[in-house]
Amino acid sequence: MTRKDASTWDELHWRRRLETFGDQDQPVFASGPNGEIDNVCQLGELTDKGRETTLALGQRLRQLYVEQLGFMPRLLENADMIYFRATPMPRALESVQQAFWGMYPPASRIAKFPPPTIITRTPADETLYPNDSNCRRFSQLSRAFAQRTADKWNKTIEMDYLTNLIGKWMPDGQPVAVDSHPRLSGIMDTINSTLAHGPETRLPSEFYDEKGRELIEKIGVEEWFSGYNESQEYRIVGVGGLMGDICSRMVANVEGSGKKRIEEYDSDQTKIKFGISGCHDTTLAAVLSSLGAFGGEKWPPYTSHIAVELFKEEASPGKISTPNSIEREPTLWESLLGASVSKVSETTLVTEGKSRKRMAQLSAEEKKKLDGYYVRLRYNDELVVVPGCKVQGNHLEGDESFCTLEAFKRIVDKFTPENWREASTRISRPSPNGDLIASIEKSNLKIYSAIDGSILHSQQLDVDFASRCRFIRWFQHRCRGTQIVNESTRDSGERRVLIADDDTIQVFDAQDHQYHARINGASGTTGKIANVEFGHTADEVLVFSDFGIKMTLWSLASGRGVEIKDPKSARYGYSFRPGTGHLAVLLRPETRDTVMVLAPKAQELEYSSTLQTIDAQGIQWSHDGKWLVIWDAESAGLAFHVYTANGSLFKTYLGYQDADNPSLGVNKVEWDPSAAYLAVGSNKHEIALLKSPQFGLTATFRHQATITTPNGFIWQEQDDPSQGRSYVPAPQPASPPANKNKTHLKEGITQLAFNSDGSLLASLSDLTPTTVWIWSPRTLTLFTVLIHHSPVKFFCWHPTKPELLMIQCMANDPLLHFWSAKWDTPRILHVPVGQIGGRMEAAWIPTLDEKRTTFLFGNLRIRALCRILNDGETLHSSFMPSRLPPMSATRFSERGPEGMFDEGNSMDLSPVRLSTGTFTRAINFGEDMCLMEENSEIDDTFDFKKHPFRGSYSINYNTGEIRTGVPTPTGIAADPALTSYGVEQAKQTGKKLISIEPKIERVYSSPFYRCIQTLSPYLSELGYGAEIVLDAGLGEWYGAAPFNHPQPAPPSKLQSLFPHFNLVPRTSIIPSIHGESIEELHNRIAYALSIILSDCLKEGIKTIVICGHAAPIIGIGRALTGRMPEDVEEEDFDTFTCGITKFVRRRGEEQGWRGVERCWKEGERVPVVDWMEGKGVGGGYDCVENSNCEHLANGAERGWHFSSDEAFPPAPGEIPDIGGFGDHGDAVGNVNVAREGKL
Repeated sequence: MTRKDASTWDELHWRRRLETFGDQDQPVFASGPNGEIDNVCQLGELTDKGRETTLALGQRLRQLYVEQLGFMPRLLENADMIYFRATPMPRALESVQQAFWGMYPPASRIAKFPPPTIITRTPADETLYPNDSNCRRFSQLSRAFAQRTADKWNKTIEMDYLTNLIGKWMPDGQPVAVDSHPRLSGIMDTINSTLAHGPETRLPSEFYDEKGRELIEKIGVEEWFSGYNESQEYRIVGVGGLMGDICSRMVANVEGSGKKRIEEYDSDQTKIKFGISGCHDTTLAAVLSSLGAFGGEKWPPYTSHIAVELFKEEASPGKISTPNSIEREPTLWESLLGASVSKVSETTLVTEGKSRKRMAQLSAEEKKKLDGYYVRLRYNDELVVVPGCKVQGNHLEGDESFCTLEAFKRIVDKFTPENWREASTRISRPSPNGDLIASIEKSNLKIYSAIDGSILHSQQLDVDFASRCRFIRWFQHRCRGTQIVNESTRDSGERRVLIADDDTIQVFDAQDHQYHARINGASGTTGKIANVEFGHTADEVLVFSDFGIKMTLWSLASGRGVEIKDPKSARYGYSFRPGTGHLAVLLRPETRDTVMVLAPKAQELEYSSTLQTIDAQGIQWSHDGKWLVIWDAESAGLAFHVYTANGSLFKTYLGYQDADNPSLGVNKVEWDPSAAYLAVGSNKHEIALLKSPQFGLTATFRHQATITTPNGFIWQEQDDPSQGRSYVPAPQPASPPANKNKTHLKEGITQLAFNSDGSLLASLSDLTPTTVWIWSPRTLTLFTVLIHHSPVKFFCWHPTKPELLMIQCMANDPLLHFWSAKWDTPRILHVPVGQIGGRMEAAWIPTLDEKRTTFLFGNLRIRALCRILNDGETLHSSFMPSRLPPMSATRFSERGPEGMFDEGNSMDLSPVRLSTGTFTRAINFGEDMCLMEENSEIDDTFDFKKHPFRGSYSINYNTGEIRTGVPTPTGIAADPALTSYGVEQAKQTGKKLISIEPKIERVYSSPFYRCIQTLSPYLSELGYGAEIVLDAGLGEWYGAAPFNHPQPAPPSKLQSLFPHFNLVPRTSIIPSIHGESIEELHNRIAYALSIILSDCLKEGIKTIVICGHAAPIIGIGRALTGRMPEDVEEEDFDTFTCGITKFVRRRGEEQGWRGVERCWKEGERVPVVDWMEGKGVGGGYDCVENSNCEHLANGAERGWHFSSDEAFPPAPGEIPDIGGFGDHGDAVGNVNVAREGKL
């Protein structure tokens, strides 16, 4: 309603009621617990309790910033000095309103107070929460971390506990899981919501079990927020834009370059002084995690908030204007970001000048302007200390919570994107033959050579379009599949690639750089594009709209599109006839399924038929184009129908008609290349083999838990520590590992593929997920069985060599398995790409050269181009560090190798380093690692880490004889390899080390095999030829003994065991072969460190990592800090397996220490180094982290400390053999009766 002059609008007062369905489907009003029907909130809105708590938060803000500090005025004339912002979510907007109402109630505002301005953004531009919906890269990474969490926790005793506790309320009887329906995090939300709203909303008591809630919350925090701790890219795309804005406003406030207000009003009102932003729990935890300040925290409770305060130092040194702390209950609001607390430091809205520059780009004069300013964070009214601000000089003297603005900006700069939209866009896809890669980078489409990484073509795109792109598709000839195509005879358009967002499609050509086609409004008015593919030719594009409303076949030649309504499926619901290109589509326009066939080019209706199916699931032409098979829903049993090319029903197959043994549904259909056989996989772990043209049942191939094959072979993968991975014949009958995962809903045949001549059929069943079965359709027998350690990820026949099969398992190891009918035994290839982060993928690269069998392996960030010789005896590989950007990765596509690195499912995590796989325990040890980093600006560190678990051994304490039941790689019994659990720990630690800033410049290690093995995952990340310095001075500690202690293998032996690394012997001192006292150990370590640090000083090395053992690591800690405790058994430095202890050089000390010269000679005593009484080696270091194990999946394990001098008996006597104990982390021989009694 308007007034008569239409100049202003009258206010309309109204109240809302919600209507819902009643018991008899009649409309009724929704009501509250006491029958209330007015103002009932919808899902996602604030409840009355939420309004109360956010109002109370605003009242506390007034108490602090208005009443107590006088920072904000008591009477507000307008809201120009306050910056309001909220996300598009209604609850965030209402939170801002309630908080402002509490801070400035009506009585504290003038009578003509104008409406305040609340700023919002469109969902596509929102950075006030981690934007999973519109930042594609964040979506990829978040799904990967969620999957990592599911893989880690789903099959654990903890999840079994939760299933036993609350599983009876799960839908369809499914167990509780991270990725169950509902998800575990969703269950947590429901529990927390009911706890906040009183007894009327409570669930059964089992949901509030204390142990259960702790587990759910721990797993939920890991799933949602672990990525911010592990990945800089995750921080950049998650909260980098938001933190960059906050930091920029503070810097602009200091330099005075910001604009005054949201709008330029006539009155000269004061600048923005206060900011209130309504966001979400995922924002708050993300901000704290990105700053390293969310370790061990619980999920943010409702009405949580963060206050970011800017202070200015007053004239008196060390004195700043600071708000006094007030006692408050934990609150549950979405966020408070950007409150200034000095009248001189007023935050601005729009920033210019140096505010967006990084610290490294600022001049000395500009940096000086930031002096005297400090940033403080409060989370739910508790002070937050940012770890990067703890370093001396980065905080106010005496109070680490006041971080200098310069240090805070340096920290935030590291994850502030230069362009958030561009950082959020990253999708890539190889061509069908694997020789090209299309990648969208920033606002460019780039075509790379997959062979050498060179850029073949770059196409500028509209920035907005590039940021919205969701699809990349290459044209693949549907007749040829992956067969060899001669470049000289390629058809026009065969190198075309399309990219698309939700509405627009653009097509380019990798050969014809002038070609460009564009389809605007490709999905019409029926929502966004759900999927898009090339058609039968490169001039056809097939578009599926949202919700399965329609599919449209576009002609790029004519610009015409044909709409087909009610398609059944975007995956199996259509098929192009080989040769002619007729399109067969499954439809369900009304109550019955229909098949429609369109003629090629003209795209006119050829015929349509009503089907006798319950719910058709898929359709597929035979390779010769003569037959069309359509399979029915699972409820119909093993039911499918074969049609002729003209649409006549030829055969209906209904499977077994045994009431006691009913058939289960179809889940895989595969034609052999000649269309002589049709293989149909069922949910019953069986394959029905039918022969054309009669399509009678020829054979049934059954996958069983126990395998016997009189005429075939069964091969089993084995892992020999000395020989590596290989296949060995398995005794019959064989029993492969069974699938123990009960969370999946669909069982049966998961993969099915004929080889290129149809003579062999490979299959995979989730009954035995580690086993590949190879059948012979010609002899109707089981030909070969391959059993692996890990579940099989995919297999793929070579496109032209029918005898050759490639298999990849789900383990993180860079291994590929090969079987050939021409070889005596299958082969396993270790590809030298290292553990590079992200899931590895493999694809055959077809070639016209019959003598070359080539494939590509990696994730296209670091790759290997590999060749198999014809005799199979030698597998060659050439390592290729990729020049490409990090790529997306998925399971191998059923439609061809172009599915490799697709943007759809599992995503590459580069530079994220994730650890996955089975977490099993064993009796083993871990090595210790020490990372030492001299002062470099704000992140100066010096870390120690304890190695992972190793195998056990036994020692005779009288003779020194050491025995082990497991062969060791070096042949030295006291130098075993890591166990599988230890290897997993090493992988997790390698991912941690690769993320350390500044980057590690040199790697040192004890010369024992297990230490080098501990470093291997990290060195593999660095690439082929990574250097590691071996120093015996860092070697294991043995107690004094009358016999000779074991020595490490010679460098030449170690180099042969680690051929991909460059092992450099550079020994500072060799420990006595008869062992050492504790005092001698400390002196030896102090001397070795002084030599190492002197070498680094001379060569300009600032950051090193050392891998050693428990006792030497304690010695290193004491030698660096200069503190030798009176009681050597004092537990000052922890040494958990793979724990990292970080040290920072004391500021100023690096100027006074000039290093030492090597002076030790073999046979002499250890030279004296003056390191005690706080002096420390190298000028002294401070310990800032003590055996940190946050990067390990199972946290801290197997700690060790000194327990007496642990010398061996000096006189002969009958002392029984005692097994090596894991609590000493590899101090071989340092276990005696006293130590054993202490365990």
